[in-house]
Amino acid sequence: MRFGLPAVCPQDWICRPSKAYLAGLLHDIGIVAHLWILPREFAATLEMAKGRHIPLHEAEMATLGCHHGETGRRVAESWHLAPDLVETISNHHDPAAASSHRDLVALVGLSDLLCRMSGLGYGYVEECQVSFVEEPGFALLLQECPTLKEFDWARFTFELEVYMEEVHRLVTALYRS
Repeated sequence: MRFGLPAVCPQDWICRPSKAYLAGLLHDIGIVAHLWILPREFAATLEMAKGRHIPLHEAEMATLGCHHGETGRRVAESWHLAPDLVETISNHHDPAAASSHRDLVALVGLSDLLCRMSGLGYGYVEECQVSFVEEPGFALLLQECPTLKEFDWARFTFELEVYMEEVHRLVTALYRS
């Protein structure tokens, strides 16, 4: 029991979507640290990622020797964030590496991937083919949350495309004004 309530929900983020929302907001905090601590080096890293159309964390590894998940973990630990947030920040690009809270890590990792593949990443489009249902994080999420196997993924994909179009219009309208 937690807070006097029966433990009916093993995945905290399902019972409390605010936890998943917070993890989504904080998962890239390491990028802010890189911008603050290594502004020139990070600018060069971002240019490399843009020029090669590769994931930012791969460019960070090549130029900085670490990626924003690792740096973000240090920030999260210094801020004494909850262990599930630390794990998510640290491993969102490799959910299989998570030692705990793997469901939340996989959820945020897949959400991050969906945004990057939809052009809502770091200001450029990555050139890679992704099959969402073949992603290791997707398999991990299904393993951790078996009820998701019954979810209508085809409908989700269709509806997601419509929502992404709306988000793109909103972002375009905001930044053109």
